[in-house]
Amino acid sequence: GRLVTIIDENGNENASHVIGEIVSRPRDGGNAKAEYYKNPEASTEKVKDGWFHTGDYGYKDEEGWMFFSDRERQFIRHRGENISSLEIESVIDKHTDVVESAAVGVSSEFEFDQEVKISVLLKPGSKLTPEELIDWCQDRMAKYLIPRYVDFRNSLPKTATERVQKNKLVV
Repeated sequence: GRLVTIIDENGNENASHVIGEIVSRPRDGGNAKAEYYKNPEASTEKVKDGWFHTGDYGYKDEEGWMFFSDRERQFIRHRGENISSLEIESVIDKHTDVVESAAVGVSSEFEFDQEVKISVLLKPGSKLTPEELIDWCQDRMAKYLIPRYVDFRNSLPKTATERVQKNKLVV
């Protein structure tokens, strides 16, 4: 078996409902191991202090149940908070005119900070405006999650496995 927990950037276990990285190690107290084919640097990056760092982020509730939030590189850093792109997308995708959306962080006027940009694929014939979408978000998500930029697109760039290529949406 394995021990699994959620830690902050200093390696300390998080309190309940605080988002952090999901890490694991063997239950017997041994160190986790990871070996990437012909890539020793990646192998050493994944194991720190005996813990395997998944690159996945989530939180635990009071009972110890774990909830996935997002992949590390898909978090948006806004005003000192890590915002889950999935949390924003799950709300936007509920709009009746939206087929699919993808949230990314774009440069802000503040160093080390990002603003939320949402790229949206609308249903054919939709007359939805960016302002109407933002207004619709007001009562459905926390203020800090509401996108500052809206980008209506004819398609979202995807990989061969149909995952949105968010790095292509940042510009």
